[in-house]
Amino acid sequence: MATRYRLRDAGDQWSIIVAHVERGEAVELVENGEPVALITPLVRSQDDAIRRGGFWDTLEQLRREYDVDNLDVGPHDFVGLRDRFPGRDVAL
Repeated sequence: MATRYRLRDAGDQWSIIVAHVERGEAVELVENGEPVALITPLVRSQDDAIRRGGFWDTLEQLRREYDVDNLDVGPHDFVGLRDRFPGRDVAL
């Protein structure tokens, strides 16, 4: 869970917020208790990108470590997992 700061206090707390992000933490800005922004750290180098990896790298690592063809995973394992919530209303 991200550290939270009130949006109205963000200016006064900016150096602390940046310190959190520099340590690799995400910071959430909230207004009236509701999230309005998320500040996340950037990948600083190719080494960081390799160390952190991404979805594709993680998937490839999973495929190397496990015999995925013999895991006996099929469509039946995913029945009922999809969130049927339609999302939020957007005013045009």
